[in-house]
Amino acid sequence: MRDHPARHGLAMVALLVGCAWALLACGGGDDGQPQRADKVLHYRSGLHLKPKRTPRPNEGSLRIEKVTYSSVDGKRVPALFAIPTVSEPLACLIYQGGFGATKEALPELRRGLADARLATFTIDPRNVGDRGSAEEAASAIVTPEGLRAMIVDTVADLRVALDYLGRRPECKKNIGYLGSSFGAYVGVLLAAQDARIKGTVLAGMGATYEQLLLVRPLAAKEIENLPDYVPQAASDPKVLRRSVRILSPYDPEKWISRISPRPVMLLNGRYDPVVLPGDAMQIAAAAETPRTISYYNGGHDPFARGPALTSNLIRIARFLVTTLNLPYPI
Repeated sequence: MRDHPARHGLAMVALLVGCAWALLACGGGDDGQPQRADKVLHYRSGLHLKPKRTPRPNEGSLRIEKVTYSSVDGKRVPALFAIPTVSEPLACLIYQGGFGATKEALPELRRGLADARLATFTIDPRNVGDRGSAEEAASAIVTPEGLRAMIVDTVADLRVALDYLGRRPECKKNIGYLGSSFGAYVGVLLAAQDARIKGTVLAGMGATYEQLLLVRPLAAKEIENLPDYVPQAASDPKVLRRSVRILSPYDPEKWISRISPRPVMLLNGRYDPVVLPGDAMQIAAAAETPRTISYYNGGHDPFARGPALTSNLIRIARFLVTTLNLPYPI
């Protein structure tokens, strides 16, 4: 019996619909969404945050609060909120540093940003600070699944933080993001998914996790105590292929264009052993306008003491002042 053309057409439609649902369920396609089976957090609005604020000793003219709130899985997220007291803050900046950096790190950065009338908000990522230890954090990134969870879970925690900051009068719903290294890989996903971030600065970030995994063991020879993501990936092709399959949906080059039309600034060191020049150029090429591409004569950490520190702070401040419409002449 000969098949009817219409029946063929219906079968093809059913097949395509089935494939579409399979891709959504299994994380296929090019939208960068993780697989359903992945043990990673997904943001949802309308949560009961149950925030708790605890005063801490002031840092000069900054009023410091320790804030905790509930994330999407009910776990408490500890954060540090630094609020200028000399002049009323006109915006808030979420700052996240390199891997293992706690919320208390870089007090001098908080004080500098306060001069631009920015209140600063930083959380402890999972396994870091009040949520773990250096050993727990290092153990979490031995596998690609662990590294993925660290990054994606931190994004979910920060999107919930945006719910909280949206209620704080200091922020005036005018919120930017500054991330360095690990904080930049988190930030590109956060800003790409959440339009409440008005301007984004990403420092020390490359284009893909494949390049990051391959270069990191060599970079560790130049940077003391550099965490080694998925240690076997650089020496074992099977581990590398599996790691790339798991992590590539979160490659910054796949997400950074989604930040547009909001402004983004990329800041990379010319002598960075972690993000090589070609890697830095690759992520710059993937960014859409309005974008600011900036290079400095230094290594991986834009806030390391040295000749580039002052110029980096000025560049970042100028970008944020313009982006967040702050009346501060820099």
